[in-house]
Amino acid sequence: MNVKMVPKAFLRYSAGTSEMEEEKVSTGSSVLDDFLHGGFEKGIITTIYGPGGSGKTTACMLAMTRMAGTGKKIIYVDPESGFSVERLSQITKYAERVLQ
Repeated sequence: MNVKMVPKAFLRYSAGTSEMEEEKVSTGSSVLDDFLHGGFEKGIITTIYGPGGSGKTTACMLAMTRMAGTGKKIIYVDPESGFSVERLSQITKYAERVLQ
């Protein structure tokens, strides 16, 4: 699985400093968060690509579950129609909340 993030992350200034910090959104997986240096960058479109069975859809479902748990809305674009409500239900007991 490969991850491509463009354009550059939405950046904000820390209060009282000129230092810029990247805002990150947890993927729902500590391993993937470590790989992405803290999670997905906020304010950009992230493309996840790779061969079939590499975990792309599962990674997206984990992130969706994580964001739904914080009350955020998710836009999921699936050009290959690989999304499965049944699989989402296997990953989380909060599938109905994610789908709202």
